[in-house]
Amino acid sequence: MKEDLFAVIDPGSTFSVGVVGRKLPDGRVSPIATHTERSMGCIRHGYIYNIEATATIFKRIIDSLNSRLDEGATIKSIYLGLGCQSMRSHAFTSGMDLGEEGKVITAEHLQTLRQRASNEQYHGLSVVKVADPLYYVDGRPEVNPQGIFCHHLEVCYQVVTVRSSIMKNLHDVVEKYLGLELAGILVTPMAEAEMVLTNEEKTLGCAHVNIGGGCTTLSIYQNRMLAALYVLPFGGQNVTRDLTALRFVEQDAEHLKLKYVSMTLEGIRDKYVSIVSNDHKTERKLKQLDINQYAAARMNEITYNFLNLIEEAGYTEKLGAGMIVTGGGAMLNGYMDQLKSQIGVVRQGFLRKETVDEMNETIRNEKDGRYLTALALLTQAEKPCVKFVEKSLTEMFESASSSPTHTGLDPSLRSDFHTDSDGEEEYWSETDKHFSVFDESDDTEQEVPSTEQRQEAYKKQNEEWEKNRGKITNRSSLFAKGLRKMSDKLSDLFNGDEDDDDNERI
Repeated sequence: MKEDLFAVIDPGSTFSVGVVGRKLPDGRVSPIATHTERSMGCIRHGYIYNIEATATIFKRIIDSLNSRLDEGATIKSIYLGLGCQSMRSHAFTSGMDLGEEGKVITAEHLQTLRQRASNEQYHGLSVVKVADPLYYVDGRPEVNPQGIFCHHLEVCYQVVTVRSSIMKNLHDVVEKYLGLELAGILVTPMAEAEMVLTNEEKTLGCAHVNIGGGCTTLSIYQNRMLAALYVLPFGGQNVTRDLTALRFVEQDAEHLKLKYVSMTLEGIRDKYVSIVSNDHKTERKLKQLDINQYAAARMNEITYNFLNLIEEAGYTEKLGAGMIVTGGGAMLNGYMDQLKSQIGVVRQGFLRKETVDEMNETIRNEKDGRYLTALALLTQAEKPCVKFVEKSLTEMFESASSSPTHTGLDPSLRSDFHTDSDGEEEYWSETDKHFSVFDESDDTEQEVPSTEQRQEAYKKQNEEWEKNRGKITNRSSLFAKGLRKMSDKLSDLFNGDEDDDDNERI
């Protein structure tokens, strides 16, 4: 029996990452194929801006993933992550009076309350997810109240919404342009939180901040539940664009940011750096202070905005576990140190060992956090996304009979002739799908045949091959026919035994 495989794409503003993976019996995820493509401006602030260009990028990702799967396996559906501008959570409260005599809370009661939250209407917005709620049983907080006797049940949900047009674009790309099934849309910040945060941090209260390329997400947790979710429409790409003011194209500005920029503004007044363009044609000298001032100003703005959101939500004094930061923007030299000096309890987010297969090569090589979000989405996938098509014995034999071995051809007469990495010459054809090897390790002096002699030898070889081709095909056909006859005899024998059993019972 084939194992269940899941496929996800994280559509980022800078990179789009695709992963196919499995889930181990203990729930850990193990990727088996990954592929990354630059988003090239078709995804902005986390949402699809150019539908056709995005479909082209996604197709390259899916084709690459398919090529690394076993023969007969292909992706039939895909999960997409979403964490974009306009996404936010809304507090939804509801209650249920169970009468003066009271009742025991059942699963039906809880499902009725969740359905109310899912059916809530927000103008111009679509509900992406209803987060797990916190219940109040006769005023007492409960995580799972099923089976408890009470008179009045209240619940508080966080309903995550996004602009309806953004959801439509996701469906169009996958279903109309790629012809695949959209298995689901997963809320990226919540998936990352499950991968990065510990239960203790979510219970004590914490803020999870992801500074990505096009946007920055903020998720606040309290009592193990999502308390608020916000998305800010700026991130690391804004730092890059700010650096273009120093007369750099965006590609060179990105290189400058990754290699030279830091948050340090003191003690560098007389320090200069030499910048070589990507085409290696020009070199410039710039003050380190000028470079850092651009980056520090933008990163400080981002920091001020998410700290202000935490304060407005009323959680400044309630984050007992502090702040956990992820994302490429947070990798800027000196940023985490500055954040710790401002806030105190701050740590860098990473993949928790109990969520991933540590023996997997992709996991072991995960250093820059590029696959963190895609792996987080993989943990949330529930429906298998890869289908397997098995060939019957007859199809396998017919396939083999149509591709008889074709050896000994003179490679000098063939256009599809190559030399492998070991120095041996080999030939292969797109039609036969096999090759012959000619070993030139023997340095004995041999007479070189003329062109006419080689052409004549090649003609005879082809004639001999065509003569034998029919015999090989006939033998394969006879063998397949024999298999079918044997199958029929076994079937008759089996059915005959059933008839005998029926007669004995009669």
